[in-house]
Amino acid sequence: TVDNQRRNIREGISSLSAVLRSNTVTFVHGNGPQVGLLALEGAAYQKQTGAIPMQLDVLDAETEGSIGYMLEQEIDSALGDEGCKRGVIT
Repeated sequence: TVDNQRRNIREGISSLSAVLRSNTVTFVHGNGPQVGLLALEGAAYQKQTGAIPMQLDVLDAETEGSIGYMLEQEIDSALGDEGCKRGVIT
């Protein structure tokens, strides 16, 4: 769930806050479970309605964006005002 993802990100970011404050950091993340879940949902919806599910490359891009967005939010939150000064991009 989104709540699970946010909690996991928040916990990871909190343990890295000192590193984030004094370094430029690049995060690399996977998204296999999220893509898999969306693919399963698409397959179930296709069975029910006949609608063609989204292609994997689109699901991959969608989940990369959402995970990046959540990372950005949690890093900004952890850094407080300093996050605005330093900038966080995904």
